[in-house]
Amino acid sequence: MSEDVRITIEEADMSWHKRPEDQRREQIIAAALRVAARDGLARLTLRKVAAEAGLSHGSLLFHYGSKDLLLEALLDAVLDWLIRPAAPTARRLTDVLREEVSHADPDHTAVLLDFWVVGTRTPALRKRMRTAMESYETRLATLAPDTAAVSPRQLAALANTVVFGAALRRLLGADNHTDAVGALEKLLAAEPTARSD
Repeated sequence: MSEDVRITIEEADMSWHKRPEDQRREQIIAAALRVAARDGLARLTLRKVAAEAGLSHGSLLFHYGSKDLLLEALLDAVLDWLIRPAAPTARRLTDVLREEVSHADPDHTAVLLDFWVVGTRTPALRKRMRTAMESYETRLATLAPDTAAVSPRQLAALANTVVFGAALRRLLGADNHTDAVGALEKLLAAEPTARSD
């Protein structure tokens, strides 16, 4: 058997064996997200996550050897959700904002806000959260129009504030959580003034 064929067979064999492990990790992270959203990060335990995932405590420890490792993986999953690319059909900043505000997942939002609170007291976490926020704003800036009043980067920072403010309002049960996007859209359509940057 040639070496190329052997490598292809070995790669196929490795991907077949790895698939259940990856699925198990996703199952654990999904369970951790539900537990963290329901109980908060401070009250999340490995036993609660294992029970939520329908796994033994030992199985969870096999995949994530400690609560800290699980929380790091959960944070990565939440940040990946935050920085996901915009829908290809959404071309305008306000369309993306309206979509994100209307379809924001309450569990991801609650856990992200909880990580932010923890990050205010933890320098390393604060740095990761700030980096993620900057990446999010960079993505929004690519969709922002260059108006006479503000730069795309300034508009992206405002849009970020609108999205997370609306997400917080939605978590608190406010019915008018999309009003801010409409207000921002009207401001963008208003007569331009001189830029102040």
